[in-house]
Amino acid sequence: MSASHSSLSSPSTSQATCTAPPAITNAAYPFNKAAADAILRSSDNVDFWVRRSILAEASCIFEDMLTIPQPPPDALDDDDIKDGLPVIRLTEDSQTLDKLLRLCYPIDDPEFGTLDELRPVLEAAMKYMMEEATSLLRNRLVKLGQSQPLRAFAIACALDLTQEAESLVPLAYTAHCAFVDELKDISAGVYYRVSHYMAKC
Repeated sequence: MSASHSSLSSPSTSQATCTAPPAITNAAYPFNKAAADAILRSSDNVDFWVRRSILAEASCIFEDMLTIPQPPPDALDDDDIKDGLPVIRLTEDSQTLDKLLRLCYPIDDPEFGTLDELRPVLEAAMKYMMEEATSLLRNRLVKLGQSQPLRAFAIACALDLTQEAESLVPLAYTAHCAFVDELKDISAGVYYRVSHYMAKC
């Protein structure tokens, strides 16, 4: 009887392994300035202190998001306001958001050495309709595609970037016998068109 009682009172394995969400921290410079008038919180709980005017110029989505009237402070939860500033939660992680915001601010653009670094930032730039950032990242996608053409081509197809996909097809053809995970993201129609191009070559 005592053994049974002990078993019932012990936490399950799944409960014991549950981890708390990461503590909320502040982003690095320049997204930690007191002159900020809004806070963007990443999916991994990093707060980016930003200027509404800069983001509004870079993105019509952010412009709309940041101009929505806020309820009075006493109607907000503690997590919705910080040091008197509204907190806006985003689905991007802090690494993606840091690079994305650096493309908006008048500072040096971030470096992208791999397609793994580039893709989430490109997707975010397209999501928030950042025209200048999207254009720059599309060019870098093609540049990185010189060394990994099949991956870059599949990413371009998955994101409906027709111009970039077409420019990468000749290079992707040279690597068509390989398989990359990004090919899982393209449709059968795209695969047919690529196969048709390869047959003509």
